[in-house]
Amino acid sequence: MKIILVICLYLGTALPSFGQMILSAKGVNPENVCKPGNVYFLAEKRAKPLVAIDSIGLRINKAVQFAKENPTFAATASIQCAVNCNGELGGGFHVVTSTANQALDAALMEFLKSVKTWSPGYLKKKKVDSWYMWQLEIKDGQILILN
Repeated sequence: MKIILVICLYLGTALPSFGQMILSAKGVNPENVCKPGNVYFLAEKRAKPLVAIDSIGLRINKAVQFAKENPTFAATASIQCAVNCNGELGGGFHVVTSTANQALDAALMEFLKSVKTWSPGYLKKKKVDSWYMWQLEIKDGQILILN
C-alpha cells in the first residue's frame, strides 16, 4: 500500500513539473511574434491553419508546377514557421528538410507563406507563439501535405 501511495504522490507532483520546450532554430528570429524568445515547439494545443489541409493541398499543386513538370522526381520536405499568439504568421520560415532542389524549396516556402488564417497554439489555456512544421512529400507528379 505504501508503494502505491509513493508512486501516486510522485506521479502527482513530478509529472506536471515537466516544462514545455521552447525551441528556436539557429539564426531564425521570427519577426511578428508576441514574445520574441518564447516560441513554443510543443504546446497543449498546437497552432494550425484554419483552412482544411486538403484545400491547401489542392492549391499548392496548382501554384507550384514543379511536381507536374517533373513526375519522376521524388523527395520529402519539412518547412517550419512561427504562428504568433494572435493566430497570425509570425515569420521565421525556414527549410528543415530540403528536397535537394533549391528552386522547389523556395517555391514551396513562398506558397506556404500565403496560408494566412491560423488558430494559435495554447499553453495552460493561454495563447502562445508556437512553431508549425509543414511535412510535404513530392511523388508521382503531386505534392502531398502529410500534416
